[in-house]
Amino acid sequence: MAAQAAKADAALAHAAAASRDYRVAPRLDYRTVAGVEGPLVILDDVKFPMYNEIVNIHLGDGSVREGQ
Repeated sequence: MAAQAAKADAALAHAAAASRDYRVAPRLDYRTVAGVEGPLVILDDVKFPMYNEIVNIHLGDGSVREGQ
């Protein structure tokens, strides 16, 4: 009986983890756009840039775009 309860608890934990929203709010705010070339946005003075980093770009019309 205890094994079935443990399996049920594990299934509930797995379902909760699979449906959780793992988005993280950006920690840094940059206002140093050096240029735009097609879909590429170039920033100056970026601290600790990382490969595949997720970013939010706030456009002048108020819309927000998400990218890497």
